[in-house]
Amino acid sequence: MVVLQDNLFASLLMGLGNRSWAYSNLFVVMKSKTAAGFIPNYAAGGMRSEDRTEPPVGAKVLLELYRKYNDKWVGTSPPVCLSCCLSVLLVNH
Repeated sequence: MVVLQDNLFASLLMGLGNRSWAYSNLFVVMKSKTAAGFIPNYAAGGMRSEDRTEPPVGAKVLLELYRKYNDKWVGTSPPVCLSCCLSVLLVNH
């Protein structure tokens, strides 16, 4: 089982020293969104949580990476997860 919230925190830790690893890990988590359109809390084999979501954590991690690196492309070009986080957060909370 992969707890995706832990992977989001790993992205934040990776961001301390490696920008590309941090964003890469964050994007992989965001791409795991369910058919209902939210980021699952966990994934195991072919299963994912359908009732717990992580956009608040993902959005905070993305914000902190943006504050550190000031990447202007964040939120402006696909496959950026800022819009994914925001839309999922608005729909599911």
